Amino acid sequence: MGKRAILSQIPTELSEKIYQRGFTTKKGNSGLVLALILDKLKPVAGDNLPKGGVEFIVWLPY
Repeated sequence: MGKRAILSQIPTELSEKIYQRGFTTKKGNSGLVLALILDKLKPVAGDNLPKGGVEFIVWLPY
């Protein structure tokens, strides 16, 4: 069993940009992780990816 915590919400005006290669809001970051994840999901899901939000789940066993 896990626990759910909302760490932060992404502003609406950034919601489409976060998947672009090189986009980052932090100085010194590469802005590649979400672009790489989307590249891996598109061949599997095609255009059937959900619109209107995303939930990132990190599972840390203890």
